[in-house]
Amino acid sequence: MGIIKKCQVCGKEFGASKDGQKTCSIKCRSEAHKKQVQLVCEQCGKEFSVPQSIAARSRFCSRECYWKAGGAGNNTPNSKRKALYGEVKGKYKTVYIGRDENNKPLYMRRSHFVWNQTHPDDPIQPGETIHHKDRDRSNDDPDNLEKMDYSSHMRHHANEITSEERSRRMKNYREQHPEALRKGEPKICPVCGIEFYRPPSAKAITCSYECMGKLRTMQSNLQPCVV
Repeated sequence: MGIIKKCQVCGKEFGASKDGQKTCSIKCRSEAHKKQVQLVCEQCGKEFSVPQSIAARSRFCSRECYWKAGGAGNNTPNSKRKALYGEVKGKYKTVYIGRDENNKPLYMRRSHFVWNQTHPDDPIQPGETIHHKDRDRSNDDPDNLEKMDYSSHMRHHANEITSEERSRRMKNYREQHPEALRKGEPKICPVCGIEFYRPPSAKAITCSYECMGKLRTMQSNLQPCVV
């Protein structure tokens, strides 16, 4: 017989085959889907109506309020993000945007999707990407996004990382992965004094191109001027 429950639509008692069953028949379940429930948006405070079947997981009145509140990373208390919001796992969060002529699903980076939704007059073009101002790729708040071309974006992040920061990251990686094979012998950079590794065939004597340029400048200044 199962679990004895009371139908939320007609009030009739029935034997539920599973714990989450709330209606006694297909007809009552259809009526429950059609029934609208009034809720209040947690982001803007606006009232909105949703079907009773999804009222338990509805918290925002629109996608804009959903993204402003932090997206699925902060608002989905379960693991059904792909079914609810069209997101898939990966390095970048993606959003389902439709299907192509071969009926294959099309996805777009969530940051690009948010930018196109909030800037309809300036959408992402080929060769352009989105920069996160706080360097957190999971924070797709519209105020945290900035459109840049690929080359400018790569130069921006390359200039942020100094040789000391790169060496610190490598040192932390080696401490966390002691089993990783390391080729070559340790060397000391003559410019900044940082310890670095290169393969046995490598002829580099500095830890980075930045230090190599400084070393060449120092060597050129020490050479006597021939008249």
